[in-house]
Amino acid sequence: MIFKYIIILNILLMSLFGNNFFNIEINERDKSVDNFDFLYYKSNENITIKEIVDINFKEKSSNNFSLGYVPQELWIKLKIKNNSQNSNFILTVNEHFYEKFNLYYFDKKWIKKENGMFTSIKNREVKTNKLSFIINLPQNETKTYYLQLKGKYAYFGKLLLYTNDEFYLNNQLGINTFYTFIFGIFTIILIFTAFLFFKLKEKVYFFYFGYSFFYLIYTLNISGVLAYVDLHYYVYELQATGAFTTAFLTLFSMKYLNTKNHLKYFNILLTVITYILFILGFLLIYSYTPWNKVINNTVGFINLLLIISSIILYFKGYVYTKYYIFIMLLFFTFIILFTSMVGGVFEYNVITRHGYIGASTLELIFFTLLLVNKYAVAKNRQIKYQNELLLFKNNQEILLKEEVEKRTEALNRTNKKLSNLVNERELLLKEVFHRVKNNFHMIIGMLWFESQKHKENDIFTELTNRIKSMSKLHEYLLYSSKDLKHISTKDYLHGIIDNIIISYSRKEFYLNYKIDDTFLEFEEALSLGVIINEIISNSIKHNKNINNHISLSFEEVNSILKLEIKDNGKEFSLLEKGLGLNLVEEFSRKLNNSKYFFSFENGTCFTLEFLKKEINE
Repeated sequence: MIFKYIIILNILLMSLFGNNFFNIEINERDKSVDNFDFLYYKSNENITIKEIVDINFKEKSSNNFSLGYVPQELWIKLKIKNNSQNSNFILTVNEHFYEKFNLYYFDKKWIKKENGMFTSIKNREVKTNKLSFIINLPQNETKTYYLQLKGKYAYFGKLLLYTNDEFYLNNQLGINTFYTFIFGIFTIILIFTAFLFFKLKEKVYFFYFGYSFFYLIYTLNISGVLAYVDLHYYVYELQATGAFTTAFLTLFSMKYLNTKNHLKYFNILLTVITYILFILGFLLIYSYTPWNKVINNTVGFINLLLIISSIILYFKGYVYTKYYIFIMLLFFTFIILFTSMVGGVFEYNVITRHGYIGASTLELIFFTLLLVNKYAVAKNRQIKYQNELLLFKNNQEILLKEEVEKRTEALNRTNKKLSNLVNERELLLKEVFHRVKNNFHMIIGMLWFESQKHKENDIFTELTNRIKSMSKLHEYLLYSSKDLKHISTKDYLHGIIDNIIISYSRKEFYLNYKIDDTFLEFEEALSLGVIINEIISNSIKHNKNINNHISLSFEEVNSILKLEIKDNGKEFSLLEKGLGLNLVEEFSRKLNNSKYFFSFENGTCFTLEFLKKEINE
C-alpha cells in the first residue's frame, strides 16, 4: 500500500513540476545555449497546435537528439526563459533535410512560422541552409515554443539557441566551412584523377574518377549547400549518388586488389552486387522509399565484403593491401558510428554525424596517394624497361653494325666477281658480234666477186642488202651499244637506210624519212631492219616512174609502233609473192601483235603496226 502511494506521489510531482525540468534559461553570459533537454511527442499527421497543447509530453531527449526512423511527425516542446539583456535569438536544428520544420508559439493568438527543406532560402526567415527561426523574447519573460518536424529520413540533429551575432559567426566558421574545405579537396582529387586517366588510359583511374565524382555530388547533397543554388528540390533523387559512389568504389577496389585473378568467387559476387547498386540507384531516383534503406544496407554489406577480401589477400602474401585495409577499416568504423546514430543507438554529435565525411576524405586522399604510388611505380617500371630497351638497342646496333660490315665485305667480294664476269661476258659478246660481222662481210665479199661474173647483178645487190641489214645490227651492238634490250631505232634504222641509198646509187629515186627515237629489243630490231630493206628495195627495183619518190615514217603512239613506207609506184598483185614479200611476212610474224597491209591509193603504201615489248630493266 505504501508503494502505491509513493507511485501516485511521483506522478503528481511530475505533472506539477515535470516541465520545469525542461526549461531553457538564457543568462547574461550566454551567447548560445547548447546543452539542454526537451520533451517530444510522436503524432500522426493533421493534428493541430490546439490539440498538441493539451497533450502531455512524456518522452525526453537531449538537444543532441537521434531518435531513429519514426514514421510519425515529431513535436518538440521548449519552454524558454530570457534572463539576459538580449531579446532576439535564433533557434536552429543545425540540419537541412526536414520537409517540415515549423515553429508555433502563442502571442495573443497562435503564431505559426513555416520552414522546411523545400522552402527557398530567399523565403526563409534566416537566410541559411540550416533550418532556423528568429525568436523575439523580451527580457525576463518565459514563453513556450512547439516545433513540428517531418521528413523521410531518420530524426536526428542538434537544437541550438544562439544570439544573432553568435549564430552568424558560428555559421561562417562552422560545419559549412568544413564542407567547403572538403569540396576543395574533392575537386583537386577529381582534376588529378582525370589527368591520370587521360595520361595512362587505365580503367582503375576511370573507376576512381567515377567514385570521386559521385562522392562529391553526394557530399554536396547531404551538406545542404545545394539550397543556396535552388537545387535542394532534388535532394531525394541525388541520394542515388550514394549507390553510384559505392558501385564505383567497388569497381576501383576490384581493379586495385586484382580480385579477378586472386579471388575469383569474391570477384563474381562483388560484380553482381555492383550491378545491383547501379540498379538500386536508378530505382531510388524513381522512388526514395523504400530503396534508400535497401541501398544503405547494401552499402554496408559491400564495404564489409571489400574489407574481408583485402584481409584474405593480405594473408595470402599481398602486403600492398595493408594500406587499403587500414583506410577501409577507418572509413567503415565511422560508417558504423553514423548508421548507429541514425538508428538512434548513439547520440548525435560532430563525430557520429560528420565523422564519416572526414574519414571518406582521408580515404580519398589515401587512395589518391596509392594511385600516385601506382603511377610512380609504373613510371619507374617504364623507365627501367626503356633503359633495358635502350641497352638492348645499343647491343643490337653493335651486332647489326658488325653483321653489316661482314655482309658488305662479302657483297663487295661478290660484286667484284660479278663485275669480272660481266666484263668477261661483254668481251665474249663483242667477240661474237665481231665474228658474226666478219662472217657477214665475208659473205658480202663473196657475193661481190660472184656479181662481177654476171652482167645483171641486181639479184646480188638484193642479197647483199639483206645481209647488210642483219650485219648492221651486229655492227651497232659492237660499236654503239652493249645492251640487247635498248637498241636505238634512230641510229640503227638510219644506218640501214643509208646503206640502201648507197647500194642503189645508180637508180633514180628520192628517199625521205622520219624516224622517232625509241628502243627495241634485238629480235624486234632485226625483224624491222629486214622488213624495211625488203620494202624499199622492192620500191626502187619495181617502180618504173622516172621520178620515184619514197617516204618512210616510223613513230610510237601509246606503245604501238607504226611503220609506213609510201612511193608513187603502180599497184601490184599480192597473190604472186616473191622472196621479198615472203621475208616480210615471216619477219612480221616475229613482232608482237603485228599486222601489215598494202594500199594503192595515189601510189603504193606499206603499213606495219606492232605492239612494243615491255623492256624489263
